Amino acid sequence: MVAALSQGEKYAAIRQQMAEWQEKFASKSLEFLELGEQDVKAFQKVMAAYRMPRENPLDRQTAIQAALKQASLVPLQLARGMIELSPGIQFLAINGNRNVLSDVGVASSAAEAALASAQINVLVNLMAIKDRQFAAEMHQILEQEVIPARGEFHQQTESIIKALEGGI
Repeated sequence: MVAALSQGEKYAAIRQQMAEWQEKFASKSLEFLELGEQDVKAFQKVMAAYRMPRENPLDRQTAIQAALKQASLVPLQLARGMIELSPGIQFLAINGNRNVLSDVGVASSAAEAALASAQINVLVNLMAIKDRQFAAEMHQILEQEVIPARGEFHQQTESIIKALEGGI
């Protein structure tokens, strides 16, 4: 919405960038909805695996482990998609229509919350995953990508809050 409201002569020099970010945000919104559906399906597979008969423990454990890994990958994919939007949020915070700066702040805050949620969902699944190499790789991705991005979104949100407070 901020990109759509950042049109006109004042924004002529960055019109193309605004349009590109507007398209990227719209595309990611659809992707995130799809990932939400995938997350529900992944959770359903985890539950189905845990409900498998215990007569064949190897098959049951294999199904549980595969389902838990998939349930870890979906929120990570969402987190990575959210991280891709960080430069756009920053661009809009700097260049967008000042009258809707609050929307950029809300987007940044929501992105931070989405990353925290993704991290939590990955970690809860890793607790039960027995493949230590997979778990270590996932922890490394969280530490190198997700946690720093959470900090960046937090800083963006705080900067926007300060800008809004300065306008009072």
